[in-house]
Amino acid sequence: MREADYKANFANAYSQGNEPRLVSVISGGHDELWAVGSSLFVIPAVPADAPPLLEYAIRLRREATLTGKCAECKAAVGLGTFGQFVNIPFGEAAIPHRRNCPAADENLKSELRRHRQKNGDQSLRDAIKSASDRTREKVSEGVGNKVMVSSPRFKKWAVDLLDAKVALSRCGHLQSDPAQTWNSYIADSEWRCEQCFAYLQESIRKGEAGFDEDEERTCDHCRQLSEALEPVVIRIDHFFMIGGVCAGCAKQFNPVVPPKKVKKRGRNGRKRR
Repeated sequence: MREADYKANFANAYSQGNEPRLVSVISGGHDELWAVGSSLFVIPAVPADAPPLLEYAIRLRREATLTGKCAECKAAVGLGTFGQFVNIPFGEAAIPHRRNCPAADENLKSELRRHRQKNGDQSLRDAIKSASDRTREKVSEGVGNKVMVSSPRFKKWAVDLLDAKVALSRCGHLQSDPAQTWNSYIADSEWRCEQCFAYLQESIRKGEAGFDEDEERTCDHCRQLSEALEPVVIRIDHFFMIGGVCAGCAKQFNPVVPPKKVKKRGRNGRKRR
């Protein structure tokens, strides 16, 4: 393919309005491969524990690359070096961000390098603890409607469930960096990081993904069909699972404790001052 043809195809990828999609996580976990139409882009991955400003800068750069224009400084994507690799044309996507733009090379690279160096000095034990703390904060901040359960029977079921699911497949981000929140629907057969789980939930909302009708009406505990399921949230360390249980199972897990009876005092039973 000639350079002129390649540039035309590159411009066409943006003009067609194709939805960007994550293809895979590149070995090592530092970069991701995204596609827009027939064009592929290598973009830095957002670290699971990235501070807000770094996360914003990486996401800003990603959106600029995938849409063709930076939302912060309005810089447009162009093409730099052109070449061929095993008959596959490639080029450098050059984005002339303003120097004060968070996504500019001179700003983003130094912050990303500093963050990776800090993580490299952290032990796996400390990294897992940090991931567990972040997962606990996620649940405490509120995850929609949830049933908070404390019965021993529920805890045993939750631990057994995790033991059965822990060996399931996981997304590329978790494969490269397991020290982050592991998300899964109880009925699902894969673990996902925060980003991939959010993509799955959005796809389910749009009707592009989801479980079959029977599974949607099946209790995740007793596996019986039910017309209505009550949502249940499970967090064990840095593992986070969402599901639904029938009213009978919910009652067993979280029985209603009757209020204590308070003896009423008579009219003259008030304490004297």
